[in-house]
Amino acid sequence: PFCSHQSRCAACDADFVPCGTCRLAQGDGDAVLAAVDAWRPCKLFLDFDLTLCSTRGGANPLAGAHQIDSELLAACSQLGAAACYVVTRNRHTREIETFLEERGVPICHVHTTPSGQPKAQFMQSVLADGERGLFVDDSAAEVGEAAVRADARIFRVLFAR
Repeated sequence: PFCSHQSRCAACDADFVPCGTCRLAQGDGDAVLAAVDAWRPCKLFLDFDLTLCSTRGGANPLAGAHQIDSELLAACSQLGAAACYVVTRNRHTREIETFLEERGVPICHVHTTPSGQPKAQFMQSVLADGERGLFVDDSAAEVGEAAVRADARIFRVLFAR
């Protein structure tokens, strides 16, 4: 996730600032809320593990004491359930749905993207022509993936807690 306008990497450079031209930002939930205000997306796409939730590595969120990021919850509440999607590689889809429902997180759909398939494929299938999406993920590889970078409808936030 590199911005040629400021010659900075969102993953490596602490002084990275959001770039509207590259459609790229980095930061925590406050950065996501700022991107929601600036980009005005129709759809919000959130990674699950280490982004929306404190789970790691595909863990079952119903096992253990996991938490939801409060600012990402606020972003979901602001946009509403019909606009919010989880796009994850975590295979515990039903458990994620139950976990989010129990905590009152307004999510329209939980989509598990298989390894080797870009998350952009799902996002592009959901976004209509003229709609804007905001994609939030803690993985530089996911945020910097070619199909996501190339889609002018998607603003990307490299998430860091």
